[in-house]
Amino acid sequence: MAALVFTGVADWPPLAWRARCDARTGDVSVLHGPRVETADDWFCEAAWDGEYERGDFDRTDLVAGSGGRLRGGAVTFVASGSPCDRLHSFDAGNRVVWVSNSLPCLLTAIGGEVDLTDPGYASLFLSIRRGIDKYERWLPTSAGPVQLTYFDNLRWADGTITVVPKPFGARTFADFASYRSFLARSIAAMLANARSTMRRHVVRPLGTVSSGYDSTTVTVLAQQAGLEEVITFDRGYVGPSLGAPTEKDSGAAVAHMLGLACHQIEPRESEPLQEVPFFAANAAGEDMQFVDAARQLAGRLLLTGYYGDNIWSKHTEVPEPFVRRNTDGLSLTEFRLWTGFLHCPVPYWAVRSIAQVHAITHSAEMAPWDVDGRYSRPICRRIIEEGGIPRGAFATRKRATGAFPLWRRSFLSASSSADYLRWLRAHRHRWLRAKRIPPLTSLRFDRIAMSAARLVETSAERAAWSVATRTGWSALPHYPAIERLRTLTSPEAPNGAWRPGLRRHLFPWALAAAMTRYRTVGP
Repeated sequence: MAALVFTGVADWPPLAWRARCDARTGDVSVLHGPRVETADDWFCEAAWDGEYERGDFDRTDLVAGSGGRLRGGAVTFVASGSPCDRLHSFDAGNRVVWVSNSLPCLLTAIGGEVDLTDPGYASLFLSIRRGIDKYERWLPTSAGPVQLTYFDNLRWADGTITVVPKPFGARTFADFASYRSFLARSIAAMLANARSTMRRHVVRPLGTVSSGYDSTTVTVLAQQAGLEEVITFDRGYVGPSLGAPTEKDSGAAVAHMLGLACHQIEPRESEPLQEVPFFAANAAGEDMQFVDAARQLAGRLLLTGYYGDNIWSKHTEVPEPFVRRNTDGLSLTEFRLWTGFLHCPVPYWAVRSIAQVHAITHSAEMAPWDVDGRYSRPICRRIIEEGGIPRGAFATRKRATGAFPLWRRSFLSASSSADYLRWLRAHRHRWLRAKRIPPLTSLRFDRIAMSAARLVETSAERAAWSVATRTGWSALPHYPAIERLRTLTSPEAPNGAWRPGLRRHLFPWALAAAMTRYRTVGP
């Protein structure tokens, strides 16, 4: 009969946990950080749409965070209800299985490392854009393959670990009212769970707001459920840029209209090696702007609008559920454990009903909230305007707040650059032993190469559209060869990103650095 055995580790990241499942003894030994909640037959760093004291996070797909639930001699390890987080598992043989919400935590336990010379990890993590049924599920390591599990749960029983689908409630959205009611009801339940006084550590909600649609929509709904505070990033990007963020993207005015306390986040270099948890999560680090909000995020349930561009946009073709163009939110996976917050991307809550949501968007009842141009999201506009925000105060054009450090001319802070270059030089022999050319450790050459690639991109963009405009040959800019030139450095490009060699090995460097956070205790 399985039993949960808990050991708290005071100096671990607050929300990290690692379980050792031993079929020989029946024990599931769980090491965990100081803010992980524990009960006799469950543990979690999570909030969900149900009563906290029941611990039924394994019986819903609306869950932010992760945990484990013991029922009938089997343990279900619950992943987040979005592919912005994941579980990591490893079958060690001898009927022992490891599971963790942190990749570096798991690798520390099994004594594994990734191939330092492999430049392809960014593509492996980008594969989640294809959806939860088609991504690359196995990460090769020196100890053996580690399984990556997004959205689905893991069930440990009889010494084996299997992937099991999350339960899915019976949801039918016939019109706007039914969909909006579902969102409002679910947010209220999620916030009540997070703020339950039965917790050892109450989790307070924190919204996000910008000048666009998605986060503002979520914040309006959450404000009506009792949300009091938001963060906003003062500056963002219109698109790929080598420089610093210059585009105003603040949602402070909207927050003021809603009567919410607003923390405006300015980009800055916060602390040494600040990039480590972001690159250790997915090799891209696109959400690194959140490092500047670490103080506001601790102990919070962060409500975001990630995936809104897929489920709410009028001009996006209906994809398969979970299929998306980018991996926004995924680089927060490790950072949130270190900082101590839960991530709740609300648009994913109806992901398996995406066709119904798109039908509502295109219905006649939504016409009054449809606007000209390609930046139109009628469901969002209706929720926001009916929430008291006047037309013209938000979503006038598309912006992006993502940091996307690999697009930048300087992709690491000064302290991180120095540490990364030292690491590359110290491991140069690994490339030589693998009969590969070690990356040049010259930041100057890297910046020249990146600037040259961006020049090729912009030149190809201008030339292709110029010819297409004059000749009417609109397909020209989308020819594979031209498309490849136009997206040389873009990490979201379907044909994969090009980047200077110095930028291709950040994942193993960051992963090794992150593993040091978990080397204070044994298995």
